[in-house]
Amino acid sequence: EVANEIIFNPVDLQKFRPAVPPLPTEPLQLLTLGTHGYAQRVLSAIECARVLTDRGIDCLLTIAGRLGWSGGVAETRRAIAKLALDQKVTLVPSFTQKEAPELYRAHHILLHPKYLDPCPTVVIEALASGLPVVASGSGGLPELVPAPCGVLVPAPLSWERLITPTGEQLAAAVEALLPRLPQVARAARLHAEATYDGVKWVERHAAIFRRVLG
Repeated sequence: EVANEIIFNPVDLQKFRPAVPPLPTEPLQLLTLGTHGYAQRVLSAIECARVLTDRGIDCLLTIAGRLGWSGGVAETRRAIAKLALDQKVTLVPSFTQKEAPELYRAHHILLHPKYLDPCPTVVIEALASGLPVVASGSGGLPELVPAPCGVLVPAPLSWERLITPTGEQLAAAVEALLPRLPQVARAARLHAEATYDGVKWVERHAAIFRRVLG
């Protein structure tokens, strides 16, 4: 056996921080963000917005980032129109790293339905920004998002198919968060400060290198 430890990817806690003052509680602002490589991770977020709306929850959804599968933009627009969400869903096809912090701060909850995502930066940035995370409980997400910081939809392990949470499952997870949203948002930020601080990340690497080289 040799000494070992896991050091998670870091985030700039000064840049990615919660909104001050906090957002108004209504409408509920949902965000799904990143390079969207396959359809269902986006379509399930749209379906989630429809389910929540049907249940009387005033919510808006932002889909930020490139719709990277073939015909992605057209398919996404068709899904939005089919579910009559034209006034509820905003597409942000591209954004810069400089714009990202304000994008997080303009929302309450991050939806990350991607299956088997190993270590998504967007999740770490969202937590640092005080956004609870609703995501697929697969890949690296159970390590990145402990229970006080969001809700993970259980997912079996498969290497043959993408088992993406349904809109119903995402909506149920969002509804579970709503009664305690301020507390979960605070827990998300505290977890990021304890686990993903970029300054501590550099210090920890420096200590390891000193020990190895010494």
